[in-house]
Amino acid sequence: MTKEATNVTKLANAPSTESLIIAQTPWTAYNDMPLGTKKSVRDMKDDSEVSGAGVYQIAMKKDMPVDKLVAENIGYIGMGVDVFKRCTGIRTGKHACGKMLKHMGVGMDDVMIRFLFTEKGKESTLEGMLHKQMNKEFGYRYKWKKASGGISGIGTQIVDMLDKCDQPAELVEIITKSKERFTELMLEQAIAGDLKSYVDDNFGE
Repeated sequence: MTKEATNVTKLANAPSTESLIIAQTPWTAYNDMPLGTKKSVRDMKDDSEVSGAGVYQIAMKKDMPVDKLVAENIGYIGMGVDVFKRCTGIRTGKHACGKMLKHMGVGMDDVMIRFLFTEKGKESTLEGMLHKQMNKEFGYRYKWKKASGGISGIGTQIVDMLDKCDQPAELVEIITKSKERFTELMLEQAIAGDLKSYVDDNFGE
C-alpha cells in the first residue's frame, strides 16, 4: 500500500453535493487502495473517522487527472454501505464493472479509484446526485454504460455468462436465439421506418 492511498482529505461543509461528502481519498491505483477488511482498511476508517459508507468512482489511469466530482471520463460511479468491501468484486469479476473491464482487456494496474465518504444512510442520496449531475452535463450517469448491473449492462452480463458456458449444444441454442432476437429488432425498426438511423446508432455509419 502506498502512502498516497492512506491520504484522506477532510472537506468543509458546502452546499449541494459537496455538503454530503465528509471526506474523500485522492485518485489511487486500484491495486494500491486498501480493500476488504484488512487492517489497513480499519486504520483508514479510524484515521479519517468514516464508517466506509459512500460512493466510489472508477476511471482509467490514462485519463488522469480528474479534479472535479463529475467529469466526462469517470467510467463508473457506484455506492455502498462499506465501499471497501463493495469494491473487492471489481478485481474478482463479481462486480459488473469488473466484468466490463475484463471484456475490454483492461488490467487492474490501469484502473484508478476514488472514495467519497458520507454519513451512513446517505450513500444512495450522494450517488443519485452525482448520477444526476453527470447526466445533466454529459448525457450519461457514468461513461461505461455497459458496466451497469441493470438493463444498460445486460450485454456485458451475458458475455460474462457465455465465458462460463462449456456445453456446445447450449451455445448453439444461444446463437440461434441471438439471431432470432436480432432479426426481431431489425424488423421492428424497419416497420417503424427508422432502420437506417437505428443501425447507424448501434454500428456506426
